[in-house]
Parts: sequence; structure tokens; C-alpha cells
Amino acid sequence: MDKIAEIIEKKQDLSFTFIQTTDPEKEKQLLARNEAKRLFASGSLPVGTPESDIHNFVFQLKDNDAAFLNFLGITDIGLKDSFDIACNRIVPPQKTELLFGKLLSKREDLVKQYLTAKNLPSGSVIFKTVNFLNMPEAMKEPKFVLEVALK
Repeated sequence: MDKIAEIIEKKQDLSFTFIQTTDPEKEKQLLARNEAKRLFASGSLPVGTPESDIHNFVFQLKDNDAAFLNFLGITDIGLKDSFDIACNRIVPPQKTELLFGKLLSKREDLVKQYLTAKNLPSGSVIFKTVNFLNMPEAMKEPKFVLEVALK
């Protein structure tokens, strides 16, 4: 990012477009899994547990934890599909969509904040999110594709 900022400063006739890509279904499933873990943690830890402790608990919680599987209503961890289905049953699709939107925004905001701190000329940086419906397979991973053009 430092190199990009340096180029923007030196070549002010260029514009840089950051295009965010990902595999929405894969990320939504991971978000549903993490949210299910967070719900499990909230019910398992004492009331008033600090959010940072809940976050650490969720981060360390293994998918095959017996108590977590029981919370999900899963008896056979070997069935990956049942694990995903159980997480989706506990976390409504609307919640997963909301979390996904927040994740996309957070990624973009972090890059914007970094570049804003560099005091770059306005109009030099543009952000887009790829149209997930028409996205080629090669772009289905969380990243930013960078396009450079003349202003």
C-alpha cells in the first residue's frame, strides 16, 4: 500500500480503482459459522463477559467441539453439509447478508482510511465492488483488483 500511495503522489494524472472481489457464498457460510460460534459463546460464557473475551473464545472454538456440535444439534461431524446447514438454521439468512455487507464495507473502509492518512489528491482513488452474479471463477477470492488509468 505504501508503494501505491507513493505512485499516486508522484503520478497525479493517474487514477487507481480498487475493485473488491470474493466468493459471496463461501464467505457467507464462514460468517454463518462464526456467528453460530458467537451465539454459542454468548450462551456459554457468564453474563457480562467482555466482548474481547467472547471474540477470543469464538476464535479458539474448534468446529468439532462436542458442546458446540450439541448446540448445533449435530451428532455426526463427518457430515460437512449438516454442519453448514445447522449453522444456517441458527443464523438467519438476513443476518448473514448483513454481516457480509459489513465485511465488504470494513475491507473498503480500512483501505480508504490508510490512503486518506497519506493525504493523497482527491479523485485519485476509486472503490468498486464487483458484480458477484457475473464474476468469473478466477476472481472468487477475497482481494482487491487494482486498475490504473489516466484521469
